[in-house]
Amino acid sequence: MAKQNLRQAIDFLYSCGLATSDSYMCHVLFCVRANDFVQAKRLQSHMQLHLFQPKVSFIHNHQHLHLFTKCGKLSYARDLFDNMTHRDIYSWNSLLSAYAKLGLVEDLHSSKALKILVRIQEDGFQPIQYSDVNALQACSKLLDLKLANGCGDNTFIWNAITGVYAKCGDIHRARWFFDQMTHKNVVS
Repeated sequence: MAKQNLRQAIDFLYSCGLATSDSYMCHVLFCVRANDFVQAKRLQSHMQLHLFQPKVSFIHNHQHLHLFTKCGKLSYARDLFDNMTHRDIYSWNSLLSAYAKLGLVEDLHSSKALKILVRIQEDGFQPIQYSDVNALQACSKLLDLKLANGCGDNTFIWNAITGVYAKCGDIHRARWFFDQMTHKNVVS
């Protein structure tokens, strides 16, 4: 019954045109509660059709984290993320954790997980411990040697890897990465 009502509500949106931000937010929450990916995708299409860009990331984060990734629709989540005009640390963390939680590290690869950490900082956000743990989960599923070979001589990435292992309490791996660094700086 709830899914049928949700479908009818989305149908009504299509007949009315552009909706308000509050209306979209309510519809997103209904989609999440109903766990209805089909209607969430229709809602996303409606927003794109009317060039609606939320001023805050809440709407996209709920579609991205709570529904698209929950339903295993990572390509939709990634597309939504790539087209977000407003990202926050929650957006970044949800993308990173989605790859790790869905076991799709092969699609992300270790060097990309670390590049996400770099992009978080380039976008002006300070990664939180959750970000580091998600990157570590993604990276730890691959061989450390493969990870180290993918980093080249980028001291920033080597420092990030070493820091992630240290923050997560794996001092032996942190020390191994520190010892492998060809160019150390004050941060190292």
